[in-house]
Amino acid sequence: MRDTIRLLGALSLIGLASAPRAQLSELWSVSENDLVMSWLWPDLNGDGVQELIMEDGVGSWFYDGASDYEQVWYVEDTNSSANTIFGLWLQKSGWCVFRQQNSTDQQARLHVYAASATTESWNTGLLPGNITEGGIGDFDGDGQLELAWSWHSWDGGAWTSHWTVRNLATGAVELAVQTGAGYLSGPWPGNVEGDASEELLLNWYWNSGLSQLICWGASDTALAPLAPAAPDLQTWPNPFNPLCHIDVAAEAGVGSVGIFNLAGQEVRRLPLTSQGRTNLIWDGLDQRGRPAASGTYLVRAGGHTRPVTLLR
Repeated sequence: MRDTIRLLGALSLIGLASAPRAQLSELWSVSENDLVMSWLWPDLNGDGVQELIMEDGVGSWFYDGASDYEQVWYVEDTNSSANTIFGLWLQKSGWCVFRQQNSTDQQARLHVYAASATTESWNTGLLPGNITEGGIGDFDGDGQLELAWSWHSWDGGAWTSHWTVRNLATGAVELAVQTGAGYLSGPWPGNVEGDASEELLLNWYWNSGLSQLICWGASDTALAPLAPAAPDLQTWPNPFNPLCHIDVAAEAGVGSVGIFNLAGQEVRRLPLTSQGRTNLIWDGLDQRGRPAASGTYLVRAGGHTRPVTLLR
């Protein structure tokens, strides 16, 4: 019996050793210039085979490998300019989002196409900044897909970030633009709550040095934050020298920001020229233009107070 088992095992090994094996080898190659990048794209024409996409920063070409690499779609940046990069950014369920970005001039735009369409369905218009992250999903539970994305800009030594949500097919606004003084990483889509709709996670790195993870999702009425928003009064850096940034959510009737020493004496008053979130700068000078002494001061706006320390 043991001899029979050994014989069967030996025959099996012989069979394995003699079975033909496929050899890896180069199938084909094409020349590319240094501006072209190529990669695989999910099945575009429904034949069960992935397409090859080639991009050069101005246009995107789609080729069908099952049909001798016939070109099946082409999308071109019709507003191309110097320092602008254009390419496929997101896709889901037959919809494609192309990103047009000029990092030098801090301008960007998204173009939304139905797959294989010759014209775009809609675009975001020119946005002041660089588009960072985004995603596609059903965020309000209405059975339709939405597009959520963010963009940010660097101005005067501080970040300003924005994000919004629109209907993917029509471009209709689902959530008005949200703006904050800081750098936003996200929104990241996913089903965090385990319900019928997806949620959006946002990592806010406020210019004040604080950071928050915020989850947005569908409520009974509309998209609503599930965590506190940015503080109404922020200051940074702390300690500072020579400039202190003051980010304030100006309320109706609040016309200025006051800076006081610890004795309660007003050192400087900075006017607020508009309502909404505003960024001011205290240059460390008092109301007469003289350098304030080193020490701790209180920044006050409305009913909010922040201590800051000036180091000379």
